[in-house]
Amino acid sequence: GTSILVMSGALAAVFASGFNLVLMVLGICGCLALGVWQVMNTPYQMDRIKYWLNPHADALGNGYNLIQSIKAIGMGGLWGAGLGASVQKLGPLPIAYADFIFAIVCEEIGFIGAVAVLMIFLMWILRAFYLVMSNEDEFARIFGFSLVMVFAMQVLINIGVATGLFPITGMTLPFVSFGGSSFLSTSVVVGILMNISRFAK
Repeated sequence: GTSILVMSGALAAVFASGFNLVLMVLGICGCLALGVWQVMNTPYQMDRIKYWLNPHADALGNGYNLIQSIKAIGMGGLWGAGLGASVQKLGPLPIAYADFIFAIVCEEIGFIGAVAVLMIFLMWILRAFYLVMSNEDEFARIFGFSLVMVFAMQVLINIGVATGLFPITGMTLPFVSFGGSSFLSTSVVVGILMNISRFAK
């Protein structure tokens, strides 16, 4: 998970600096090839892929977390069970406070509330992109662009894991998941972006 974020930030910086797109695409393909090779040669990572594609093949083992996450999302329905009324977070869904917090959001405030949360994240990310790209300083613009991309990828991966779109990676959801180090690192990123935005055109 962390390696994906680092790669996303690096690629975003390269893109924002105006690097040759053809070479950039070739670099991305090379990184993807190395990633696939690494996964194929690491048994536990192959297991993650296997049970992500078919969690019911080991419903009480490797596929348990994903099954319970999807169940929590389904239990929320359109309007949710109500704030604090989640059943899954009380035991059935492990790490509900971090990796699978979005599933609990869906369970408690439903589809409507989950869409509202997604829209808040989307508006924040788009606004951050606009502010950093409006900065006159090239270094600040490139650095800020890469930070926003890392933030956006973290949101995307966490939600993707909770909904079954991506294999489990152990990624937290910024400002929503419980955890001091996660909150601190996100706060540092936001603080830097706020400072960059002061000098936007």
